[in-house]
Amino acid sequence: MSVIDQTQELFRNALDCRDLNLVRKIYALKPEIFNSQVSIRDAFTGACENRHLKIVRQLYEWKPTIVDSASYDRAFENACYKGHLEIVRLLYGWKPRIIDLACYDEAFKVACRYRHLEVVRLLYGWKPKIVNSTGYEDAFSCQLFDTDLVEQLIKWKPTIVDSACYDESFKKACWYACCQDPKNRASVEIFQMVILLHQWKPTIVNSAYYDNAFENACENGHLQIVRQLYEWKPTIVDSACYDEAFGKACRKNFNTEFSDIHKGKKKKKEKKKKKGKKKYGDVVRLLFELKPTIDLSRFYQSRFYQYRSLFESLGIILSNNLQKESIHERETLECPICMDIIQKSECMVTKCGHKFCANCINQWLKNNPECPYCRQNL
Repeated sequence: MSVIDQTQELFRNALDCRDLNLVRKIYALKPEIFNSQVSIRDAFTGACENRHLKIVRQLYEWKPTIVDSASYDRAFENACYKGHLEIVRLLYGWKPRIIDLACYDEAFKVACRYRHLEVVRLLYGWKPKIVNSTGYEDAFSCQLFDTDLVEQLIKWKPTIVDSACYDESFKKACWYACCQDPKNRASVEIFQMVILLHQWKPTIVNSAYYDNAFENACENGHLQIVRQLYEWKPTIVDSACYDEAFGKACRKNFNTEFSDIHKGKKKKKEKKKKKGKKKYGDVVRLLFELKPTIDLSRFYQSRFYQYRSLFESLGIILSNNLQKESIHERETLECPICMDIIQKSECMVTKCGHKFCANCINQWLKNNPECPYCRQNL
């Protein structure tokens, strides 16, 4: 290795080790070192990224014109990405006009993405108008874990709750929650985010994104999300997406239960699959309990025996002797089982012509094969 190469290597090591005295000595002996393979711009960017505050000041003192380079802007972005508050303050102080450059909005976005709340507040303080940029909505959309940060972004721009990116963020938060293990800390954080997003905009239940989120939660077997979304919008049982969500949950449950058997995998893998299938079965069971009048036949006509065993294993009664019955608006019927008024959307009629609440008759038939009114075999 030549003397020049050794000097360059020594200088790089001095920068990495934050040895300011050695950096100064090498530069005093060989100021032309920055004209070789060791670029002052690269050294400056690296020092900013690694939070070498004293070295950053020294490099700027040797070359103040570095503020006009693209490396300076890149160093500012990296400092925001790393959350180096002191470096961000320093770089802004040397170049206040950086707030008018595209890199500033990008720096705000990455600071949000990596949850550096103090840096985000600092950037907003220097440029409050950043709330009007497209990057602001992008920054909001990419943050799903830090409730304090999201709350701050909404506080600065309350109208963001009316934007499409807000509804998209709700859907994305539900989807991420479904992808996590319910016992995982990340899942708990995202679920909390789902709750807060709904609190800030209760009318989100009327958006198409809400129905999509419900379908995704059912398909991914996330019982907690499904329960919560239903609680916020009970009328979802009457929508087309409900039947679609039920079908997706059934198919996922069926595929999870039978795929390993058909593919001839090892027993260990079968057991692992069966562990995961329980959550899909719980969702199928819940969806049926919430809407007992759902037409089950449409979901198992193509694979009758497999789906029939699936439903029966979940305690769902299949009977050709029960049919959904519509009730006239002025008609009032009393269920012989619970003695309450039968809701219009929940009336089921037996082959013997007696009408019951869908949930009541389904619960009855789990233990009794006869009509509870006339005792005819069903």
